[in-house]
Amino acid sequence: MMGSPMTNLGGHPGAPRSQRGYALAMVLFILVVLTGVVATSHLASRTEVRIATNEYVSVQATYAAEAGAEKFLAGMRQALADGAITQAEIQAAASAPPTIPDYTFVNYGATLSGTPTTRQISQGPFAGLVSLDQDILVTSAVEGPAGARAAVELAARAQAIPIFQFAAFYEYDLENFPGPRMDLRGRVHSNGDLYVDSGTGLYFWDMVTAAGDLHIHTKASAGASSDGLDVYIQKNDASWVEVLEDGHDFGVDDDPVTFPTPAQDQSFDDWSKANWDHRIQTRASGIQPLNLPIPTGIDPYELIQPCTGAEAQAVAELKYACNVGLTIRLRFQGNAYVFDFFDQAGSPVALSDPTAVWFAPNQFYDDREQDAAGGSQNDNSNRDVIEIDLTKFQVADYGNGGVYVYFSGPGAPAADRQTVVRVRGGAVLKAPLTIATDLPLYVLGDYNSDDNFWQPASFASDAFTILSAAWSDAMSGEGPTENAPFDTKIQVALLSGHSPTPFFGSPDGGGWLNNYPRFLEIWSGRTATINGSLVSLWFAQVAQGPFDCCWYYSPPNRDWNFDQRFLDPANLPPFTPVVGQVLRLGFQRQY
Repeated sequence: MMGSPMTNLGGHPGAPRSQRGYALAMVLFILVVLTGVVATSHLASRTEVRIATNEYVSVQATYAAEAGAEKFLAGMRQALADGAITQAEIQAAASAPPTIPDYTFVNYGATLSGTPTTRQISQGPFAGLVSLDQDILVTSAVEGPAGARAAVELAARAQAIPIFQFAAFYEYDLENFPGPRMDLRGRVHSNGDLYVDSGTGLYFWDMVTAAGDLHIHTKASAGASSDGLDVYIQKNDASWVEVLEDGHDFGVDDDPVTFPTPAQDQSFDDWSKANWDHRIQTRASGIQPLNLPIPTGIDPYELIQPCTGAEAQAVAELKYACNVGLTIRLRFQGNAYVFDFFDQAGSPVALSDPTAVWFAPNQFYDDREQDAAGGSQNDNSNRDVIEIDLTKFQVADYGNGGVYVYFSGPGAPAADRQTVVRVRGGAVLKAPLTIATDLPLYVLGDYNSDDNFWQPASFASDAFTILSAAWSDAMSGEGPTENAPFDTKIQVALLSGHSPTPFFGSPDGGGWLNNYPRFLEIWSGRTATINGSLVSLWFAQVAQGPFDCCWYYSPPNRDWNFDQRFLDPANLPPFTPVVGQVLRLGFQRQY
């Protein structure tokens, strides 16, 4: 008899009852394990989130501390504008930490380590220059959200490279062809070629370098007496040897217009090592042009141009006119000349003695600028003079040690005049002083000459002329002045334009280094002493009268020396142009 199958509701059909109980226990066990796994995973996840959050907060705090150190270094780069970093500048930077939301700077500052050290840079874009290095240890510590803390230490080196570290530095070809004996003590460098010759003796007391070639003759064909003789270099043992070879004398082709071959270069360099103790080095020795203290693409002449207020910050930081403590402006208003005086902020100020500055139209002649003597932008050589008498200045008038002078136009009523600046009464300076102008500048008499009262000083100008204390405006005129000059001594760094020889073989010779500081008197037998630095980064653009020796002057004996005091950063003139950088030496987080 057929019947319906029985239905097993407790497990697999036909399974024993004991097996059905085992399966239930396994299910419950698996559920417990899964619950534990989920709970453990959740706890681990919460822990990881907490750790990640703490790590995130810690990293954020570290970034905030590092940002503080970076801001401090940026402040130090600005401080390098004067060639050195002082403790006062450190304290000023430490008083202004960056503002970062949710973070507080609890330790922010830096310390100077030791004293500034003079080092010669051996590699990189500033190779060959002497740098003034100052080690700095920057500390930056912050507190932030959830008790986050971080501290970093950054070891850095402030490196300032002052341009006034050469006896002579030229951006273009450096030509030197003195008549009377010339002693040039200090390093000499040209970013172009070097042309040297002499009448009665040119003596180089220190290292001579050129990124171009050495030529022992003049650049202009006008130097008919150029014979390559009477040029001497001092060797390491203090003995002297005559320079009788140049880079074109070691091959079949000794044409100075052609470029020396590699074999000629090697022979010349070997000669320099064997005969001159390598005290003369050129392109053949691997000398490269030295970078200028200006941004790429900017004409160096911008350094002495008036401040417009529209300059890029990098340019404004370099221009004298944008940074000095006293600006003297001459302007022509109606039928009168008017002076304005401004402080660094551009606010009007008054001089301690209003008679310290005055205007003297048609005051004297400079026959180098006389049209009849070879051409000039002026019909004749009358000078309209902005006179500055430093004996009437007080230290407060110097402002921050920089004075800028300019003429704002629209111009003198007579087209045959040219405005210039003349400084007198500067034998003893009351404080460090730099005077800059985009006009030709004349100094009358000794300047900063007493070593007992020596001050860091510099001039920056379109062109620069030395007048002895015996100079007489009334005697100036056609040809040389009738007075006999006095021996004159100036101790100052010069940054000015020069008069170049247009091209090799030109019939018109430039003023050469020996007439970079210009002269207008009969100096025969007299001595002009310069202790300082002679730097030329441009050609004169206002005083463009050509050099023409010697119908309007006769040259002095020249005793020119690099002032070793400039190697001490405390002795740099105010606003000395520098290339500055801050190098990181080491970085670590503090725990």
